[in-house]
Amino acid sequence: MKTIVIGTAKSTLRKGDYHASVNDGVEHVTPEVGVGRLMLQIGMACLAGAVLATLVALFATGNAGPRAVTSVASIPAPMTSATQSVTVAALPSAAETTAAVAAESATVSATVEPTKGAVTLPPNALPTQPPPVVPTYVPVYVPAPSSTPLPLPISTRLTGLKFERQLFNNCGPATISMLINALGEKTDQTEAMGVLRPVNGPTGDRNVNPDELQAYAATKNIQTRLMVGGTVDDLKRLVALGVPVIVETWYVPFPNDEMGHYQLLVGFDGDDLVFYDSFHGPNVTLKTAEFDALWRVFNRKYLVGWSKNQPPFVQTTLATLSETLPTGAMFQRALDKATQEQTANPKDKWAWWNIGTNLLAIGDVPLAARAFDTARKIGLPWRTMWYQFGPYEAYYRSGRYDDVIALANETLARVSNLEESYYWRGRAQAAKGNAEFARRDLQTAVALNPNYAAARSELR
Repeated sequence: MKTIVIGTAKSTLRKGDYHASVNDGVEHVTPEVGVGRLMLQIGMACLAGAVLATLVALFATGNAGPRAVTSVASIPAPMTSATQSVTVAALPSAAETTAAVAAESATVSATVEPTKGAVTLPPNALPTQPPPVVPTYVPVYVPAPSSTPLPLPISTRLTGLKFERQLFNNCGPATISMLINALGEKTDQTEAMGVLRPVNGPTGDRNVNPDELQAYAATKNIQTRLMVGGTVDDLKRLVALGVPVIVETWYVPFPNDEMGHYQLLVGFDGDDLVFYDSFHGPNVTLKTAEFDALWRVFNRKYLVGWSKNQPPFVQTTLATLSETLPTGAMFQRALDKATQEQTANPKDKWAWWNIGTNLLAIGDVPLAARAFDTARKIGLPWRTMWYQFGPYEAYYRSGRYDDVIALANETLARVSNLEESYYWRGRAQAAKGNAEFARRDLQTAVALNPNYAAARSELR
């Protein structure tokens, strides 16, 4: 048993008490100003063999940020690349891959849209290019030598956070609002929705992308870094520093009814991760293996934020994430992990998808397009292109404009309010010289999201 302090209120929780159903009543507790000082002793092992010892990270009186309650005295070092490297076997040959997926159907089965009733979905549009040629070698990310990080606490729980239950299809604005408030600034999901989803409701914008969350946080004086290829230990180390973390995950309420979702990680207790989930409630727990299986759909992506309201040590640690793991090395590390998973299971659609995502990020566009081809041939959930747009970009940059248009047509045939699909189809139409079709698609993208800067730029 342990006591969790929220503002000036206390509640005693036992392991297993974190679950909250959708219909549970939720008492929102806001931290009081002047709650005293929280003394944390922080020990950190820095990169390249240097040892950084920083003691006493202090939240000053009146600070509205979150506080960590841990079961051990020392707080571990922040993320280090030393524990993240993986050595991966070579990818299979094209013949092996073709044989492995030959029996897989490219047809998406019928599903039920929550608000529209039963529909029969068309088969996946097959790419017009030849089958993918699989690489025989992928460079492996090798991190610089580093000291071993200190052990993680057994459990940590952030307190003093305000929970916000989402409005319809509003997990992005609700979750970024909880993060911003936790870091000492003020907003709510209604204000955030006005910027992130100005056209909302059942016929409005279906998705808010992580870069849009970053842009909104910046208007509230919150600095952010979007990371990919993370590990559960990466997330735990951030929470142990007193930093809540947004994760983008897959959500499967029913078979063939899969969708993207944001959650805010606020604690852990052994193998249990504790989230503020804007749909299900506060104190929702998931086992790490269950969480990782959903998280990997989005390339293990997470958003970390910091502000002037946090202790200087925490601000400095998070601000140097780019130096700790540069963008290129980050995507290479994620590519290594995806390659490892694909080697273990050649029919793993998400491994192939993440290979494509990471190859695209590090600049191997043709090979990325072929990896996406393979993932699509194996078969993807029908909402996949609502949230991730790598195939559009890879096909477009490879000159495969007809494939961009075919994939957008397939996606928009199922639901018509996806501005990213209109944007990429418009660009492909423009590249083919179809100026009028391009203009209509780009105008539709802007109509669905007036703040869609890329679409506005293409219209100029």
